[in-house]
Amino acid sequence: MGPYSHFALANTVISLVRPENEGEYYWGSVAPDIRYLAGMRRAQTHIDEQRIREYIVRYPHLKSFLQGYRVHCLIDEIDLQEVVGKLFPLNIINWLSNGKISQPQIAMLVELYYLQTAHPGVQSISGGQNEMLAELGIEPAHIDNFLSAMQEYIQSPCFETGFSTFQRIGMINNSRVEKYKSAARQLQKNALIRNFLMVGVKHADLTRLAVAYVKNKETTFYV
Repeated sequence: MGPYSHFALANTVISLVRPENEGEYYWGSVAPDIRYLAGMRRAQTHIDEQRIREYIVRYPHLKSFLQGYRVHCLIDEIDLQEVVGKLFPLNIINWLSNGKISQPQIAMLVELYYLQTAHPGVQSISGGQNEMLAELGIEPAHIDNFLSAMQEYIQSPCFETGFSTFQRIGMINNSRVEKYKSAARQLQKNALIRNFLMVGVKHADLTRLAVAYVKNKETTFYV
């Protein structure tokens, strides 16, 4: 799932999580994907709940950040290929193409869907280097660059800013950027095709699924 999708869904569940510092919460909600810019494996930044509990005890002043960080990791547990890829029309496209729609391609469709439909009304995130990120081995320069890219993206959530952000943070390598941009421009121009592809994302009702998943987890996290 892309950064704006995470940001939008974090906004949707904020009433369940109730962070004291919303800016730090939103920063945490996108921070795990700094792994692309830092050249780290997913498992190095997407950590389990036990580790997040330990960080909250160790660094209570980072609780809002860690609440957002946890929401990101929880939402990433949702299997997009299972939830979205098996619904019409993507299931038909998968069948016709012998299952060639990849997880990144589905994640990109989800990102485009939230760019079109989600308008949280939040204009910025706050944050930066902290003890937890330092322990994960993330360098300050990576944090500054990633945060700058995220702030620009959230302030101007559109296709062009999105692809610029993906390129800046290393989510899409340079050789594939133009391919994705071209596909996105075609979707923008052709409302019929765009709406057709978005049907599967809409029917998956990821927002409801994410709210239910986080709500279920939230009832036991602080016990």
